[in-house]
Amino acid sequence: MKTKPPELAIKHKFTRELFIRQQGKILEEQQPVFSYIIVQSDSAIDNDTLLALKQIPEFYHFLNSNTDITPLSGGDLALIQHFIGIGPKIGSSLVRFDENDRIVVIEGTLKGIEGNIIKVDKRKQRAKIRVEFAGTVHTMNLSFEDIERKV
Repeated sequence: MKTKPPELAIKHKFTRELFIRQQGKILEEQQPVFSYIIVQSDSAIDNDTLLALKQIPEFYHFLNSNTDITPLSGGDLALIQHFIGIGPKIGSSLVRFDENDRIVVIEGTLKGIEGNIIKVDKRKQRAKIRVEFAGTVHTMNLSFEDIERKV
């Protein structure tokens, strides 16, 4: 008998909006932010809940391991809270470029994590950011809109 996912958990699955240029056309595409499923719970997870979570199709293993489950804390928790505050769909950030051609974030996902930007591609309107999560360094592309280009 297949167990239903627990009701006490909130499953957060973040997607990011990217604009892909194909054959001269710009298409909007949704891609996952992390290859993780984030489960938020107010209480300790009992054995029945653990079994139910393992039945979720996208489930692979718990953070650290299935025998040593580690709750998020510190920088990992702050990063997830940053994305939870934005919502499940991460759209484009509004940016401009200063006189030294450095990116200045006005609003959006990149706001507050400007120090993590490692590369900017103005033509594709993407910023590559470097984040550390669960002891592993990840890079991801997030889209932006240059407000000066819109005018």
